[in-house]
Amino acid sequence: MKVLSLALIAALVLEIGACTSQTATPSQAIASPSVAIPATVGAASSQCPWSDIYRRCLPAVDPSIAPISLKQPSPEAAAALERCLAGRSDIEVVTGGRIARARDAWEYVPVPSSQREIESDEPTWLIQLRGEFTFPASSGAAPSAGIWQDPLCLVRRGESGYIAVSDADSSSITRALPPPTP
Repeated sequence: MKVLSLALIAALVLEIGACTSQTATPSQAIASPSVAIPATVGAASSQCPWSDIYRRCLPAVDPSIAPISLKQPSPEAAAALERCLAGRSDIEVVTGGRIARARDAWEYVPVPSSQREIESDEPTWLIQLRGEFTFPASSGAAPSAGIWQDPLCLVRRGESGYIAVSDADSSSITRALPPPTP
């Protein structure tokens, strides 16, 4: 067990080191779910916010997207949160916001551009959640088929849906959604 834990920490350190072009200590690698590790390029210093959900360093947060307030959300944000969380207190909102065009979602989150939910020029809420969701699975499916870890919730025109992003290719992300404000 101890060897496995050390191997896992070493793998995280190597992955974060590749992201930041420098090595990190194990305590930096596991300090929190979203760790900012400074990367030094010459004399300049920058931040590399790590996403454990997307397994990569995130680009800069898009300043045109307002963060969602969890304590005092706008009426529109409150409606989107209700659609996504459905009253569950065991789910964490990791990032989220309203983007101007649904078809631009792939720039913020790792979803295929062919997803029919995002083939629209309408504004859409994207809310990245942390937690386990259980959805109905077809009969004969594996017992874990309906279990999704850390899904993305999309809300458009009062309709919502979830997309599994934990195994998706995140290389197309060029902008990040802001984390919520407490």
